[in-house]
Amino acid sequence: MERVIAVTAYERNSENNIKEKTEEFVSLIEAADAEVVIQVEQALQKMHPATVIGSGKVDAIKALISPHAIDAVCFNVELSGSQIRNLEEALGCKIIDRTHVILDIFANRASDREGKLQVKLAQLRYRLPRLTGYRSYLSRTGGGIGTRGPGEQQLETDRRHIQREMQQIKRALSGAEKTRRIKSGRRRRGPLPVVALIGYTNAGKSTVLNGLHALGGGPEKKEVSARNRLFETLSTAHRHAVLPGGASYVLMDTVGFVSDLPTEFIEAFQSTLEEIVHADLILHVIDGSSETIELQIDTTMDMLRRLDSIGIPRMTLINKTDRIDSEYSIADKRLPNRLWISAKQEADIRRVAEKIESMLYPEGAYVWHVPYARQEDFLRRFHHMDFFTVDYEAEGARFCAYLTNSQKARLKRWEREER
Repeated sequence: MERVIAVTAYERNSENNIKEKTEEFVSLIEAADAEVVIQVEQALQKMHPATVIGSGKVDAIKALISPHAIDAVCFNVELSGSQIRNLEEALGCKIIDRTHVILDIFANRASDREGKLQVKLAQLRYRLPRLTGYRSYLSRTGGGIGTRGPGEQQLETDRRHIQREMQQIKRALSGAEKTRRIKSGRRRRGPLPVVALIGYTNAGKSTVLNGLHALGGGPEKKEVSARNRLFETLSTAHRHAVLPGGASYVLMDTVGFVSDLPTEFIEAFQSTLEEIVHADLILHVIDGSSETIELQIDTTMDMLRRLDSIGIPRMTLINKTDRIDSEYSIADKRLPNRLWISAKQEADIRRVAEKIESMLYPEGAYVWHVPYARQEDFLRRFHHMDFFTVDYEAEGARFCAYLTNSQKARLKRWEREER
């Protein structure tokens, strides 16, 4: 495990949540399998264009490297290629910035082909304008934080070669994106509403999904990974679930967020994130035990705005109540329909399912009678609906189902046409 100095640099009067962001930065470094040995902080009037921090602070950090056997110095701000080169020459060790740490974690977490390609594309987009800065330490032997993903040979080639590689990855991803769009379109046109889980990384989204999936008893039980570590979920996962009243729906787990998410990440994962836009309901999961709860909220709301999803009905799940002493007050209008839960408690998951049902179907089940003479046309048009009871009576059949607003509108149009 590499030994790291974590440097937090910020301009006075221009940065909020410094304490929370510093804690998050340290957590990110640790998630990248490195040990933060020393933390250094500097408030600046203005970032130094050559080295970010002042020359005096550079000298102070250099004096710490040899006595503490430091392998790398990580900065909380994004560095240019020239800054990386200048700092490496001044400090004599590997220099990594926050964006590179995040991309390094992604490279280590990606499990399927599409996820690996998305991460590789993000890494190349980030590293392309920084080739000068990276050449010096990537030419060395050895691995560690910041060296996962594209190897030395790839990053030592010229810009045109890297650009060609990026185009090849984009072409490889286009097929997967086309398949996802087709599947997403089928879900939107199908009978089942989609409920998307969003929130900060490690807030408990996957645990909530697994609980709802198990509670509803889908056709096949398949949990998503819910290990207690940052960015455990990189790929969008869909699972079938059933509400207490019998209606089926689809749960969608998404990649977790962090503050100041790198542009390279947004661009590489854009098509995956855009699936949120088509959800019928959003479950915003918050880690209620975290000291960075306000940062979590701000980050997630910013992402919803970026995705133009702020108007989708939303429920807020303040998770991990088993780790806190009391349900403190969160007076924030951005958090509608709040529920305090522990995703590990079945009773709490049942409360979530009941709330989902009331929000998806505020009017409850929809019941209507179809004369036998009209049933053939009715079933031809609405065979995909999720009827949970059908009773055959003397005059016709009595159908009962939970319908989304769009399905209800289609049904009412059919009824008007048949009159």
